[in-house]
Amino acid sequence: MVSTTKTTKSPALPQTAAVTTSSRRTSHNFPARLRQTFVTISFLSFICAYVINTRLFTSNDEWQMLAVFSEPILNDAYNYNKDNNNNNDNDDIPPPIRHSILTRFMIGQGNQPVLARARFLLFKAFCYPTILHQTSQNFLWLVVTDASIPPDVLHDMTFLLQNIPAQNAYLILTNNTDWASDGISVHNKNGTGYGVNVQTIAEEFHRQRLDIRTGNTYSLVKMLTDHYHHHHHNNNNNNEDHDTRKSSLSNWNEQVHSQVGRDAKLIMIETLLDADDGLHRLAIEYMQKDIWKRTDRQQQQQQQIITPTLNTTWWILCASEHLEWHNRDIFHITADQFVQRGISDGVVGRRETPTECISAGFTRVGYLDVTQPTTGTDRFHFPKDALYNHFQVHKFLQPCQNETHVHCYFRSFPTFPGAIRSRSITSDSMSHLDPDVSLNKTHRHAALYTNESEILWEMLDQDFFIPRRQVHELSEHLYRKRESILHENEQARCIPGFPCLGHSQNTINKLKQLIVQPASRNQTQFAPKDTVIVDNSNTKVMDDISSDDISTLSTTTSNILLLQPKTIPLYDTDKPAIQIRHRCIERIRQRQKNVIGDIGLSFRNFTTSGQKLWLINPAYDANVGNHMTTLGEIELLRRLGVNVTVEMDQCGQSWQDVIPDCETLPWWNKKSYQAGGTLAVLHGGGNWGDIWRRNQDLRIRSLETFLKKNFTIVGMPQSLDYQSNKLKKQDAQQIEAIFSSYINGTLVARPRFLWRDQDSYDEAVKLYPSAQNALIPDITFQLGPYDTPKVKTSQAVDIVVFLRDDRESVELNNRNVESVQSILSTVVGEENAMSTTFKIVDWKDRLEIFDDNNILFTETAIQLISLGRVLVCDRLHAAILAYLSGIPFIYIDQFTGKLRKSLDTALGSDSVCLDGQKSNFARAANLTQGLHMAMDFLQRQSFSSK
Repeated sequence: MVSTTKTTKSPALPQTAAVTTSSRRTSHNFPARLRQTFVTISFLSFICAYVINTRLFTSNDEWQMLAVFSEPILNDAYNYNKDNNNNNDNDDIPPPIRHSILTRFMIGQGNQPVLARARFLLFKAFCYPTILHQTSQNFLWLVVTDASIPPDVLHDMTFLLQNIPAQNAYLILTNNTDWASDGISVHNKNGTGYGVNVQTIAEEFHRQRLDIRTGNTYSLVKMLTDHYHHHHHNNNNNNEDHDTRKSSLSNWNEQVHSQVGRDAKLIMIETLLDADDGLHRLAIEYMQKDIWKRTDRQQQQQQQIITPTLNTTWWILCASEHLEWHNRDIFHITADQFVQRGISDGVVGRRETPTECISAGFTRVGYLDVTQPTTGTDRFHFPKDALYNHFQVHKFLQPCQNETHVHCYFRSFPTFPGAIRSRSITSDSMSHLDPDVSLNKTHRHAALYTNESEILWEMLDQDFFIPRRQVHELSEHLYRKRESILHENEQARCIPGFPCLGHSQNTINKLKQLIVQPASRNQTQFAPKDTVIVDNSNTKVMDDISSDDISTLSTTTSNILLLQPKTIPLYDTDKPAIQIRHRCIERIRQRQKNVIGDIGLSFRNFTTSGQKLWLINPAYDANVGNHMTTLGEIELLRRLGVNVTVEMDQCGQSWQDVIPDCETLPWWNKKSYQAGGTLAVLHGGGNWGDIWRRNQDLRIRSLETFLKKNFTIVGMPQSLDYQSNKLKKQDAQQIEAIFSSYINGTLVARPRFLWRDQDSYDEAVKLYPSAQNALIPDITFQLGPYDTPKVKTSQAVDIVVFLRDDRESVELNNRNVESVQSILSTVVGEENAMSTTFKIVDWKDRLEIFDDNNILFTETAIQLISLGRVLVCDRLHAAILAYLSGIPFIYIDQFTGKLRKSLDTALGSDSVCLDGQKSNFARAANLTQGLHMAMDFLQRQSFSSK
């Protein structure tokens, strides 16, 4: 057995912290080998969730581990028209799917302007981004709103929905309050479904009774007719004439029959999504796969027994376990407290309802045979027995069993967690808002687990595309308008179609009393003692850092620069290997300077014009590599003649609050600047593409924002990587369209994009011809060099195994003590392995090991990678920092090849720089080879010291 005594017995780093990036993500009492086995099973089961009938993740410990491995492999939309193994048997061809998502907004409540604006902001923050970023767009999104909502809200909703690329979002105006219903319930026994379905909307549109503001209305009708008219291909929205509507919809049932042919089946799916809820980005894709699998089994069971209709085949799919967002500061803090410290972002927790379904993603499913033409459209409507609402299903239906999937409900969503529900004072039901009942302990509902709120915020960002900053702005709005919101909500909540529950009125009364006559309480007593309150608003704070952590950080550039580690002069070393590295660092910096000159860019000319240079969206977070990139950008500007403490400033359009929001600065309101007179430098890194999608969306928005104001754009060095060719093409078209709109063909306004590897540069030249693209080494080589720190004997190990724990890693399954032990035993034998010590770490572990409360790039980052005699890593900037610090290292590439490509570009201009034997570094194909190389290095080092 490999000795890990220095790792596991060290008081600064317990074993669980060595295995994961943060001890909060893994149970301290979960057996290690069982944990490894479970993680493997959990990951595979997440990928294959749509074929598993029993949810595997139930306990708190299991759920925490799943959060680490929540990134699925499947990304491309499922091709429903492709047969299995090229078999021409029609039985193997999945039937076509007709999927609609219904979102109701303010129906019957249009004369409540404050409530409408608040609900729109909830829609924009929680609902809209999750549908926009669904991996499958094979659905129609029906957003039905009251025709009398305020014009400004209608305008903003129209703007959002008309910009969805798939043009499958329909903003539908109605005066029919019956459409507000969510099904048959104890409060609405005469309900007719989700208020309205796609068939009814198409029929009303055909009869010229409906105003549809967005979306391709021809596709809407085609969902029913399945019949295209070529001369109507480009018809859209209100420009489509009424004759076209009649032609497209007439005799539609017969057209379906003639179009799909004999023995054809059609799967009908209707999903409910409230305007303040959202779905996991994979929800629709996985839902459709899951439904097709179950429908296939259902067809086999009923084959040649009955002709399938919606009456005979319907069933319900819903979720129970989900995420929830709450912010009780909205009604607990006083006006003085709001002025003094602002408001928190709220808290994100997870909840599993004990028996009932949740409304978010509540889905009705059925399939039918369309071979027999009939008159009318009733056959495409679900029967009344299928119209129970989400809260009543478990009272009237039985759970689906493996043997049958008819007239039952299946309470397990294909993705986990499948949905996010926001709970706010705009709610009709006011569920979970009683100020006298804590979130964690309730009488009627399951508890909300909030102990992993920060991890869940990260999940909302990556898997739901919900920006935390926007949620914070939403919280501020709800606080400022809380009295008016509650008043209008009270006036509107009992209109026809809404539950008008007695306990809701009681909750409103309590909240009104709290707001009008706030009690004088200490900040820590705002809520019942077992309610979790997240306070990150005493000052502007970034994610994953407390107000204590931030106390040493100023947003001024001069103070930020003081935080970085102390450097040493180049060549201030007597070690030959490090001297070679210093020579290479010097040459890399000269190349970077030459590239800037070659593209005709003088940063100094911009600042001498009297305008400041702006660094946009720099990174100040717990990923040291991100902060190193920011510091490298600032250092490059300094070396190019910019007085960075006077002539440069920083602002953001992102979720970080450490730096000011660009839109809050005085110069923002200036309509435009002289072309080429002001420079915006976009922060670089390794996130251009679709792996870290939120960063790319932000970047595209920044491009348009600053080009519109006549800024000259310079994008600092990036790696470009797309997993989806379709998305790559869409982004390129959007970026080129922005360029054509604002740069006007002038050279001075032409954006400059810098790329840190050859593949990214080659691809960018093809994708962005309107920009000036250039190849340049990674910007962090502007930092250092650094001296190798001395390590305490009690903390030192032979090998530091530095592995990332996110979607870019290829060694997730080996990121544990048992796997490393096993590999070492295989590589060098058990006897030699027993004397080898190691630590498994990532950036955040330095905070615990060295009792450091500063998450940014400080001396402890170098100390962390210096704990071993050799470093094995799969993070690019851990490798570069080791290079800058004279530390021997072996690097393992991640799945996009980012490390190899970036280091080859930086070191490849000089054969001596690429010679790792002379400067003590190497590249390994995987962790096994990396540990083998590390052991060889240790043996050579031991031999040379004798």
